[in-house]
Amino acid sequence: MNNMKVEEIIELDNKIRDMYFETTSYFSPNEIQKLNNYDEEALEYYQRILDLIIEIANEEKTNYIEKIDEKFFKIENTASMMIESYIATLQFYGNIDRNVTKTEIKVIKQIQENLKLDEEFEIKNKIELADCYFHIGNEEKARNLMFEFIENNSDEDEPYQCMQNWYMYDKPDINKLAEVIDLAEKNNHILITDFGYDRLVNYYKETKDNKNYKKYQELYEKWKESRETISF
Repeated sequence: MNNMKVEEIIELDNKIRDMYFETTSYFSPNEIQKLNNYDEEALEYYQRILDLIIEIANEEKTNYIEKIDEKFFKIENTASMMIESYIATLQFYGNIDRNVTKTEIKVIKQIQENLKLDEEFEIKNKIELADCYFHIGNEEKARNLMFEFIENNSDEDEPYQCMQNWYMYDKPDINKLAEVIDLAEKNNHILITDFGYDRLVNYYKETKDNKNYKKYQELYEKWKESRETISF
């Protein structure tokens, strides 16, 4: 029975690959768009693939996707890869249609409830879930998820970077941007990029807020020294 499901998964995945040049929806911030029929069909195929993988996992009495990969799939085209491709596709199409972002939330929850992926992808999914909530307008839920993640994974850089993007580009808010930088400082975490520091220093300099300008200039200099130490 599971072998039949694997065959269906491979067939669906091949259909998606054959449709590649037909899935032509593209993201343009200046145009209102909808997914074309090929994109909608591809997402239906992906969802069926995920459902089948979960069915196989249940019948095999395991939630570890690597065990499913080892038993049923070839290295170059595993169940893990298909799931990652599904999430990546949802992320892209979410830029075109926010209803897809709502679908992505459901898919990530479905994965979290039924499958154990590798640690790196597990982390990405948790951060992506928070980002989805932010982009459908539930900022409180997004922030709570992100702060909960940081509390348990204070040295992962991606949540800080994601939140900086929120408050620099998606929904500019200098106070919340400062909150992210302060949180990294509190957790003794050295951020990968300096764009949060740079934005705060320039903002407080322009607004002549000398107290905050001095504070974030000092943190910025400290960050530069830390990055120089790491580079050596």
